[in-house]
Amino acid sequence: MEERESTILEYIIRDYIRTVDPVSSERVSRRGHLDLSPATIRNAMAELDEEGYLEQPHTSGGRIPTDKAYRYFVDNLFSIHTPGVRMTVEIDQQTVRKMAKRLKMFVAVFDDDEEVISAGIDEVFDEPEFKEYAIARAFAEILENIDDLAGIYAEKARMRPRVYIGSEHPFKSGAYFGSIFFKDENSDSVIVSLGPKRMNYERALTIMRQIYE
Repeated sequence: MEERESTILEYIIRDYIRTVDPVSSERVSRRGHLDLSPATIRNAMAELDEEGYLEQPHTSGGRIPTDKAYRYFVDNLFSIHTPGVRMTVEIDQQTVRKMAKRLKMFVAVFDDDEEVISAGIDEVFDEPEFKEYAIARAFAEILENIDDLAGIYAEKARMRPRVYIGSEHPFKSGAYFGSIFFKDENSDSVIVSLGPKRMNYERALTIMRQIYE
């Protein structure tokens, strides 16, 4: 991807994460401080649309990021700042609840005894996406099948955080969401945080690494 398209895509993703509003070329031109002409921005957005990074949810001119765009964002457009000292925490209900509140996401911990500790249902339902019936129903399906999902995440988890975005999830109900998961080095438990696909991946990954690295 050319630097111009990458810069515009980053602005659109960050703006959509913040506002939950489809982003028009006019808004990018007016607020993006990109020193590009409106015609250049329109052409670049059209190219991003054709390449599958943007989609138009309604008849308006605004665009929103696709799964492909979020994946490009996670892999290329931000860096994670981690502390120099490892922090050791005990994984219990209180820790999981604090983590859910800080991340503003649903958090679940699966241990070797197949026990599940979770928190953050209220946090995700505060997000505007969860007012849509299909998304709320998909999240309910995840909660109903949380024990089965433990094995799916455990199979793929590593010590370093991994990210599933939308259709990357190996289960159908994950299509609306983003999730970050990893295996805790001290307890071998698997920690999963799940939120809307529009989640602030940069902030979430930074927080998780601050807590567990």
